[in-house]
Amino acid sequence: MRSFFVNPEEIYDKIARINGPDTHHLRSVLRMQAGDRIRLFDGQGKIYTGIINKISKDQTEVNILEITESQTTHPSLHLAQAMATGKKMDLIIQKATELGITGIHPFISQHCSRHQPDPNKEKRWQRIALESCKQCVRPTPPQINETTDFNKIITNADNFNRKLIFWESEEHFLLNKIDFTNINNHQSFSVLFIIGPEGGFSEQEIKLAIDHGFQTVSLGNLTLRTETAAIAAAAILQYLLGNLQRES
Repeated sequence: MRSFFVNPEEIYDKIARINGPDTHHLRSVLRMQAGDRIRLFDGQGKIYTGIINKISKDQTEVNILEITESQTTHPSLHLAQAMATGKKMDLIIQKATELGITGIHPFISQHCSRHQPDPNKEKRWQRIALESCKQCVRPTPPQINETTDFNKIITNADNFNRKLIFWESEEHFLLNKIDFTNINNHQSFSVLFIIGPEGGFSEQEIKLAIDHGFQTVSLGNLTLRTETAAIAAAAILQYLLGNLQRES
């Protein structure tokens, strides 16, 4: 069943209306038509199952048959990601969304190649996250925050229960030393992990993080690209948190 996002304001009296490019996509690309079943997300946790009533050039009307509420009972995992070159950030946003990351916090650090936020890229990341949600049937997209600097990521992290920073020079503390067994399924528990840029972190940045309660962590003997490190760390942490288990 195909999935689409719909503005909550376009849902009324068991009728939902899909406007704009999504209507063109489902009509001209997917060749959907009246009578086809469809799944809708409102971006706020509600899932609507319905049947297409009619499709016009600019709008699709859906009769809603069933409404369910997405229930999140797992700990939340947040990724703070240093700005990467090319389309690496697009890949990180896409895969972090697929892996269920709750929040994504882009930042600029000393060794980043790019030192200025790009509002156009931030808008594209939002679109990438929504498309990934459709693909993996995720009803609520991650919160993608405005690009900030490393120091603000560190100093504004007091609300997280566990704070991790991945560092290639960490020789002893591996991910398998982290014990989350006592907090599995606790919605109020949150974890922030930081992935650095291609050039790595400076000694001053690592010291600042440690001084603010971050644990330095290693991903092992291999030196990974920043996008590979983000995806690998996200997958492993989600597994350790119990977030990759099927709901019973």
